[in-house]
Amino acid sequence: MQRKKHAAASPISASNYDNNAKRKTPNRATLTRKCILLVFIASLLVVSSNIYIRFLSITVSDHTAEPIKRVPYKETIARRKQYDDQWWRGMSKDYPHWRGARHPNGTEGMLVDPSPNRLATLDRTKIQCSPTKGAGIEGEGGYKVLQKVKAENPNIVKTGPRILCLVYTVDLPPNGVNDDVANHANLRSIATTWGSKCDGFIGASNSTNHSIGAIDLLHKGEESYNNMWQKVRAMWAYATNYIAEFDYFHIIGDDAYVYVDNLRRYLNSQEHAVCIITCCLSRPLFFGAPLFKEKDDGLKEIYPAGGSGYTLNRAALQLLQTHLGTYFPDDIDPREDAYMGGLFSSLGVYVSNTLDGSRGARYIGSAEQSYRFQYGVTVSEYPMSFMFKFNIRRYFSLDGVSSTAVSFHLKYDAKWLAKNNHTIADLMIRYHSILYGKCAD
Repeated sequence: MQRKKHAAASPISASNYDNNAKRKTPNRATLTRKCILLVFIASLLVVSSNIYIRFLSITVSDHTAEPIKRVPYKETIARRKQYDDQWWRGMSKDYPHWRGARHPNGTEGMLVDPSPNRLATLDRTKIQCSPTKGAGIEGEGGYKVLQKVKAENPNIVKTGPRILCLVYTVDLPPNGVNDDVANHANLRSIATTWGSKCDGFIGASNSTNHSIGAIDLLHKGEESYNNMWQKVRAMWAYATNYIAEFDYFHIIGDDAYVYVDNLRRYLNSQEHAVCIITCCLSRPLFFGAPLFKEKDDGLKEIYPAGGSGYTLNRAALQLLQTHLGTYFPDDIDPREDAYMGGLFSSLGVYVSNTLDGSRGARYIGSAEQSYRFQYGVTVSEYPMSFMFKFNIRRYFSLDGVSSTAVSFHLKYDAKWLAKNNHTIADLMIRYHSILYGKCAD
């Protein structure tokens, strides 16, 4: 069998190899020129990049005095809440005797969204749990009172009447004397504690900060304690914008703590069951700690103690609305509670007796002051006066405080707190920490 013959590959001759090698291998001169060109291009790139970097550094230094600081996320959210226009609803009702809230851009008559969702939350590092057990800045007696109130109310009320909380306050710059209350110190504590428990919250101030619920609410006369009647008058006029949204309206100063769950529980309790069945929201109701004064004609005029605040139902606010424009419209006076009592008394509406079935008071002073309150030894004549002149009796000390206490006026603890390097703002957080179980028992 014959083998197939493969076609022979054409051999490359030595001469052909030499010629191909000559065509593929550049000479030394060409390589030198290319190297010089590459070096030149690289030099141009280095120089241009240096110029660009220097230009950037000059530009940044010309326009930024300090390095740019990244704002923490929580602080960004806080600023957004403080200035965000989403919390304005637009223009409010037009009343001839008041100008409403003022937007930071100067627009008057603005209506705010009172939702507590706009309020800042409590910083856990500020929770007052020192000591972890037993009495702290609230005092020994105050601790016993708060434990009584807390023990009787382990469950937080999540349903019931809707409450709009109104707080009168002022934004003051620190001056070395009022530093403990400057820059809305008390309102900041309120907003992060009991304010968020309300169904609606408004802090009537002279500046706006949505994160603490403050609005610049205009009123007749200057911003001062001696002009409190005009400020409160403007607050109640402003509250009428929300009559359809809320069932009750509670007003108080920025030096008090309100146990909102107890307030809602009281307004929804068996004590008001008959009233609810008979449509009590259509009958004016006026709740608070009743005080009285005797007039020249011998008649006794009842009014609520302003320190612990007072509460109106919807019908009472509607009644107030019809007379607010004509009742002492030009008076400059700090006794707003006496004016409110006088107005309602003239209309046949009196402050209700808010003592509980055990004769314990619901609208009280601070927990410590209430514990120290003894028969015949008191900073107030209120219980003694009511015993002898109105036959309304109450107990004293721990027995004199209702387990369903509603509000605490902390003003009387201010001096003691200052001596111990604490403030009313601290005390509010301490109350909140105890009542809501944020500290060990």
